[in-house]
Amino acid sequence: TADSAEGRCSAKQSALLTCPVSHIVPTPLHVFLGIGNRIIDKVYTPLLGSAAVNTALAKVKTIHAPGNGGLADVHGLSGPELRKWIKKGCCKIARDTTDTAEGKSEAVQARVTEVSGWLSMLMPLLLSAAWLSSKQIGKLHELAHTIVSRWAVVTGDHLFPKLHMLLHCAAFAHKY
Repeated sequence: TADSAEGRCSAKQSALLTCPVSHIVPTPLHVFLGIGNRIIDKVYTPLLGSAAVNTALAKVKTIHAPGNGGLADVHGLSGPELRKWIKKGCCKIARDTTDTAEGKSEAVQARVTEVSGWLSMLMPLLLSAAWLSSKQIGKLHELAHTIVSRWAVVTGDHLFPKLHMLLHCAAFAHKY
């Protein structure tokens, strides 16, 4: 029963999770999708223009049966689509399609190249089917810190929760 206007229950609720918080694994695919789609939306689109990015997106976006593609149908690329984006060099396609002088400037090119590098390096580290070696965990840790420390300067965007989760991926991989 509710005991106040806030709707609090007087009955004792059991915990939804019974494992220690330190054992909750940040899902690497979830982190990769969040960062990858954020880069496309908040970095490539403003720097290269929506027409150029949409041209590149058309090369990787898949049409799913209604209800079978998840939120990526509406809000961004799915895992396989993001992997295709990287492997087909769609950022380069978008960059080459850009008509504006600003899109061709060296400063813009450097920013696009840096975030594209982050995305290409994250893919094998976060989506590996095998256990990561100590060297790979070190690379993930270093890359996570580089991305978080440079994010606002390079992208012009604020830090967001997936970047925090990225730091936890490296720490969790190291610990376990």
